Amino acid sequence: MQDNTTYRIFFRLWSIVIILAMLLVPRPLAAEGQSGDGAVKFRLTNPQTLAISDDGSPVTASIDVPFSGSGGSEVVSIEWIVISNGGFDISFLAASQDDPNNPRFSKDDVDAPGQNVYLETIFGVVVSGAGISTENNTYWGGPDETAAATAPAGTGANLVKVYNAATAAPDSPDESIGVIIPGDTTGTATVTLYAKGIFTGETQPGSYTLAVSIRAWPCGQE
Repeated sequence: MQDNTTYRIFFRLWSIVIILAMLLVPRPLAAEGQSGDGAVKFRLTNPQTLAISDDGSPVTASIDVPFSGSGGSEVVSIEWIVISNGGFDISFLAASQDDPNNPRFSKDDVDAPGQNVYLETIFGVVVSGAGISTENNTYWGGPDETAAATAPAGTGANLVKVYNAATAAPDSPDESIGVIIPGDTTGTATVTLYAKGIFTGETQPGSYTLAVSIRAWPCGQE
């Protein structure tokens, strides 16, 4: 009788040891989507943030055509800083113009009130910043960064095109540059738009303005 009692006590104690061992031994962790006996699923969430200097509101640049009656040209620039913790794409929008698909320098026609006169306008874009990288190029509107900034050759019609896989708009800034990755340490990238206004001896003198805004969105969310 005593042997049976001793056996039962030993069996209970051994069962407790086994249960405690099962509770104390760590179970393997698996990433979400994996499976396995005893695996714990987990997910880390780090949403992308994205902000643009001036909130992406239209920015105005201007060129003064002299009264000299001689032709010439001038390049002006508009700069935005994009802050993000992930890759993003960009496009541009013409603002306050009668032809949003063809941004140009314009002013009121002094000979025909209520109408505008325009300058031939060509564009370039350069992306810069410490540690930034791009999917394709760091420029649009020229064969390299220097040309895009000093002698831009991109048309206004192409400037405002939005590239995406469905339409594959050719010659747009987004197609040429692709996804922009900000610098790791700063989380910023600088986008500079260069606009060149061209005038002749027949061009009406005065101050011509151009209003453009930028749009940025997380890559893959167009």
